[in-house]
Amino acid sequence: MHASGTAAVGGGVRVDLGQEARAQQVAHAVDAVEHGTSVEVSGPAGSGRTAFLHAVGSRLEGHGWTVLAVAGIPALLARPLGALGALGAISAATAHSGDVHAAVDELADRLPSRRAVVVVDDGDDLDDDSWGALCALRSARRTPVLWARRIGAEDAVSSGGPWSASTGSLEAAALPGAGARPTGSASGLHGVTSIQLGGLRYDEFVTLLNTRLEHPVDSSTAARVFAQTAGRPGLALAAVETALRERRLLADGQGVSGVGSLWSPALARPLRALVEPLDRRQHDVVALLALLGETGIETAEALATDDELDGLEARALIRIRESGGEMLVSVDPPLLADYLRGTTRPARRRRLLQRARDAASVATTDAPDPGYAESAAQLVQSLHDAEKARVAQAARAWETGRTMEAAIAYVRTLARSAGAVDPRIDDVLHASSTLPVGDEGRAAWAIENAYNTAYRHGEPERAVADLRSAADGFGRHAGLVHARAAEIEIELVGEPDLSLLLDPDDVGLRPEVAAATHRALGYGLLVGGRVGEAVHHLNAARAVGAEDPVVDHLEAFARLVRGDVGAATGEARARFLESRAALDPVGMRLHGSILTFGSLASGVHGDLDEVLAEVAMLGGPAGPPPVGPSTALSNTVMALVVASRTGRRAGAGHHDADLQASILPDGPLPGMQRAWAQAQAELCAGETGTAARTMGEAADALWKRGARLAAAFAYLIAIEIEPTRERYDGAAPRIRSVDGELIGSSLRYAAGLVEGSPETLVALGDAFIGERRYSLALAAYARAADLHTDAQRPADAAAARARGDELERTVGIGRFDPHRFISTRAELTARELEVARLASTGLTNRQIAEELVLSTRTVESHLHRVMRKLRVERRSQLKERMEGAPDEWR
Repeated sequence: MHASGTAAVGGGVRVDLGQEARAQQVAHAVDAVEHGTSVEVSGPAGSGRTAFLHAVGSRLEGHGWTVLAVAGIPALLARPLGALGALGAISAATAHSGDVHAAVDELADRLPSRRAVVVVDDGDDLDDDSWGALCALRSARRTPVLWARRIGAEDAVSSGGPWSASTGSLEAAALPGAGARPTGSASGLHGVTSIQLGGLRYDEFVTLLNTRLEHPVDSSTAARVFAQTAGRPGLALAAVETALRERRLLADGQGVSGVGSLWSPALARPLRALVEPLDRRQHDVVALLALLGETGIETAEALATDDELDGLEARALIRIRESGGEMLVSVDPPLLADYLRGTTRPARRRRLLQRARDAASVATTDAPDPGYAESAAQLVQSLHDAEKARVAQAARAWETGRTMEAAIAYVRTLARSAGAVDPRIDDVLHASSTLPVGDEGRAAWAIENAYNTAYRHGEPERAVADLRSAADGFGRHAGLVHARAAEIEIELVGEPDLSLLLDPDDVGLRPEVAAATHRALGYGLLVGGRVGEAVHHLNAARAVGAEDPVVDHLEAFARLVRGDVGAATGEARARFLESRAALDPVGMRLHGSILTFGSLASGVHGDLDEVLAEVAMLGGPAGPPPVGPSTALSNTVMALVVASRTGRRAGAGHHDADLQASILPDGPLPGMQRAWAQAQAELCAGETGTAARTMGEAADALWKRGARLAAAFAYLIAIEIEPTRERYDGAAPRIRSVDGELIGSSLRYAAGLVEGSPETLVALGDAFIGERRYSLALAAYARAADLHTDAQRPADAAAARARGDELERTVGIGRFDPHRFISTRAELTARELEVARLASTGLTNRQIAEELVLSTRTVESHLHRVMRKLRVERRSQLKERMEGAPDEWR
């Protein structure tokens, strides 16, 4: 199998979504240099090597280091010391003489004996004598060298992979980010660690685009650029800037968006750079794979030798993924395939394709490796490829058959696609409106047309009215139409009149009509806060109808509200992984939203960032109604909440743009309201009263529209933010009228906050432990300790904190966050901040104690509190948090 890299395993699929953040790689490089270790940085063209070197150099200069920056120059590769002389690192006379010893002396005179580093860009193009001078300087003065080179066929391990002692430095082997050993003229350096650059993580990628452009890129466009460029920053920026110039991407004053391929002849140079290092045979293989498109591994192995495929994969020019039990090979990044297809001339194309036909006759089947790992960009491209294939298949069925069944299937398939309104939906609905069909077909068409009117054209009232006025003409399918009209009303208009629905227990109803009616009733009752009755109808819908992801989603939400949080989130996580393995973005959004809300509700934030990042990579709000669009809205809101509470709101502009661009109103279930994100941002800005008012006003509006369950959660959050008697007395009667153990326990905690009795809060904490509400218990103990401290009762405060500490040791330190839904940014005392800064640099507790003139025990105590406040368990996590910390922390 031609695969490399590490991956996380889940649900039978391995997806390498946990690649190291670029900021962490920068920090690793800085650490290595500060420990006297040289660093080799490798990556394909467009991966951001130059920007990486600049970031490391700037960080080192900020730490008081002297940085000498040079670069290889291809035209001077054959001239000894040519690059060093041309760039002024050594004198012209020394460069002209080619005297390496003199060059070393000049470099030594120019650089201080300590805290100096040489940074070399394009190390492949630096002549051997210049490398010799740098190696000699390294040996004589221990001056570390940081250099970048193109990734090559010899690169057999990915960033973060294992490193052996063959590098010549056990110190280097212990550093994070170790990779392949140095090659070429740089191999004379000793004590080297390697960092391999691939694509950026999606969140970093979007932040980069938003930073470089005047307006945020909408999520659908960002996901498409991410996939087509494999997340490579240099290539992505070139592609986006070209597309903007050629008006294939448009900036409309609010955001940047567009559709179609990013390929343009103007991109020939950066794309050609990817294949320039290849020999003719390797170039033919890549071009042929581009012409063939995604093809089976057995065909690829018939077209190329194992060494050739290994080399192409090491250079990150092909990707291999599993689909339906078959291993598939394609060119990576996909934009390179577009370039090769567009520039391969007819004669060569004919010759290459004939070679493929000859090879196909000898290709053999190979068993797939189920453990193959995809990168984040590869996963997104695979998802997009799968969606395009579904759309193409549905389009062919419609074009060849022109039946109502094919039209409905085509419209539903298009509705899965990410992004804005697809004009093909209007076209197909118009073309199929007069097809001669029976009641069932006409009812199905009317429902899809109403969804289009309500969700994609923003006219839900008209959609509901059209359905209800036409329902009686659909015979025994009229009840189905009434049920779907009620769901549109629930999601987009307000409280529906459920009495208009048929009796779902009428034995004369068709099974699909009974199931649809039970579903609509369950949805309406759940939104209205009558959770027990809702569960009855949802179970009935499952019993009489076919498998229905909407019923599954609503039932999972009901389980969360009833307090079965652990089981509901566990099942959601498993089904999220299944959807990912099946390349099903709709399932990923649905199950991801349950997992996200459940994680916030329980305070177990674990992989919340990763789940939201994966969902964000799918693109903008999308999915078939009902539930799908509102769920996508919820995921966007929750992503903003998490970004704010972790100090990353500034990099979440694409989520803000999505909310502003959406024509949908707030959704009817908890977490689907824009106020959650707004209040979190206000709270992090210190505007406590404003945040409480934001949630309180949102709760009032939800209650008025009949969304009482969501209103109850919003009222509770407002009380937790600002626990006044007036706020509590005004909201408590409404909250009590809503079903759900999660509501009840949260209301008891809110009552304790308003009462302001630390004894009551401690008692509540003890009770919450018995109910396995650990997040609430920690919150109660922490608030009780604060109240005791305010009352000058340090012993009682310490006792309350001890209860919380004991609980955390039992359930896992940092596992449960006492601030469940929205929270303030972590606040560190001045001393805690000092300890955190030093610990994040790698100092031991003893070294920190010596630096701050404290006892080791005191340092341990401070560090424990810091890690608890920041919700981290290891120093590596602490380092990551400090790298992304607010400016005032640094």
